[in-house]
Amino acid sequence: MHPMRRHLLRTRARGAAAVFLAALALAACAHAGGGSPPAAQSLLQQSGEAMGGVSSAHVALKVDGNLSSLPISSAQGDVARGGKAQGSFVLGGTEFPFRLTGGTFYLKPPTGGWVHSPPPYDPSTLLDPAQGLPSLLSRATGGQTKGSESVGGTDAYRVEASIPTDVVAGLTDLAPGQQTLRATVWIATNGHRLVKFRIPFRTPSADTDTVLTGDLSNFNLAFDVQRPA
Repeated sequence: MHPMRRHLLRTRARGAAAVFLAALALAACAHAGGGSPPAAQSLLQQSGEAMGGVSSAHVALKVDGNLSSLPISSAQGDVARGGKAQGSFVLGGTEFPFRLTGGTFYLKPPTGGWVHSPPPYDPSTLLDPAQGLPSLLSRATGGQTKGSESVGGTDAYRVEASIPTDVVAGLTDLAPGQQTLRATVWIATNGHRLVKFRIPFRTPSADTDTVLTGDLSNFNLAFDVQRPA
C-alpha cells in the first residue's frame, strides 16, 4: 500500500477512535447526572421506615413568624426514645437549659437552681414510630420530588408533601381548617433518613403562617442525661 494511503487510513482510524471515546464519555455523564429523580411517595415510605429504626438523634428546631401561640423561637438538643433528652430552648430571647429523664423535666432558669416538674412536652416523641416523624412520613400524601441538594454536608432529595398535623399540634394550637400541612422534607440519598423539614402552619387569630424548621443529625449516638444536683 502506498505510504500516503496508509497515513490517511491511520489518521482516520485515530479520528474515529477519538469520536467513539468522546461519545462514550458524554453518554456516561448523561447517565450519571440525568434521569428522573426517585418517586416522592417511595422516598417518603423509605424515609418513614428508616426513621423507624432511629433510636436517638440531635434535633435543632427554629420557629419563624407568629410566636403568640408558640413563644419558643428555637430549641436544640439530643433526644432518645423512651423519654430521654437534654438541650436548651430560647424563650423571649433567653436561653433555658433543660433535661428530661426518668419521667421528670428539669429546667434551669436565668437565676437560681434547677427546677423540676412533670414533662410539659416530651421531645423524644419525635422519634416514636407510632406518633412521631416516622409515622408522619409514612402517612404523607401528594408527594413531589423537587430536586436534590446538600444539607449539612449530606446529599438529600427535597420532597414536598401533605403531612398530618400530629407533630405541630403537639407543640401549639392550630387554626381551624388545617387537616394536613404542606411541608418540605429533605431525605438523605444514602440511607433515606430525614435530615431536615420545613412545616408552615397557621395559629389561631394569626394573619400569616408560622414556619417550623428542623434539622436532624448524629443518629443513633448514645448519650447520658444526668439529674441535676
